[in-house]
Amino acid sequence: MRGRSTAWCSSSAWWRTSGWWASHRFLRHVSRCRALVEVVDLSAADPRADLDAARRELQAYDADVAARPALVVGTKADLVEDAPDRARRLDPEAIAVSGITGRGIEELQGRLSALLSELPDEERTPHVVLRPGRPAFQVIRQGERFRVRGQRVERWVAETDLEDPRQVAELQRQLSRAGVERQLAEAGARRGDEVLIGDRAFEFIPEDEETGT
Repeated sequence: MRGRSTAWCSSSAWWRTSGWWASHRFLRHVSRCRALVEVVDLSAADPRADLDAARRELQAYDADVAARPALVVGTKADLVEDAPDRARRLDPEAIAVSGITGRGIEELQGRLSALLSELPDEERTPHVVLRPGRPAFQVIRQGERFRVRGQRVERWVAETDLEDPRQVAELQRQLSRAGVERQLAEAGARRGDEVLIGDRAFEFIPEDEETGT
């Protein structure tokens, strides 16, 4: 496509937009950039008009972004005879490049490095991202039985000596405090139902029934 002007963000890959057809999604991306590279097709009928159109749209979207440091780059230098002059007519500091022949690419890399090195250090504002936590366990009904799945509760069971009444009582208190007993009841478990945790099977006896409360 001819007559294309592009803005480039110093922190991402090339982003293309066609002057006045630039999307707000693209402009929102540009607004996060600290410097711009304005890329213009030198083989277009009017490169200056293309560049001006893109600049007007950026100015209308956000004047502060439009005022940020920028480098003008004329592309498709292999398609025109007077590429350097065409580029300088866009901006005295503009350079001409060709992706086909590689002309000007090394200079572009140097200019980009210089542009970035001149930028002040970016101030970063710390922020906290809150994400909902995963449930510690899950109660699944399997026919007439119930299975409790969860890394923590399965570890409790694996570490408990089920031949020691005191450890068994402590395990039941842990499961109760974690809400396992409540969720079993909500899932429909009744006294005497079989409950599987890991590779162990238990008889469901709610703590309040066992203590007689």
